[in-house]
Amino acid sequence: MAILQLGYRHGHKSVIKVSRSKIMALSHVSTLPTYHKYFKELQDFGYIKYTPFYHPGYKSEVVLLKK
Repeated sequence: MAILQLGYRHGHKSVIKVSRSKIMALSHVSTLPTYHKYFKELQDFGYIKYTPFYHPGYKSEVVLLKK
């Protein structure tokens, strides 16, 4: 839901720019292993394509996939 909330704020663009801290705060996830576990599950189930950026000045990208 946090990804959808950010997508709505960005005007439903095809690529949603996300920051880990915002996603974690919106989804009430408090640990990095849990964050990575849920993103991996969303990718494995085919709901999203996640492209992380490790540079602090760039946000990661999430593409919502249609099923």
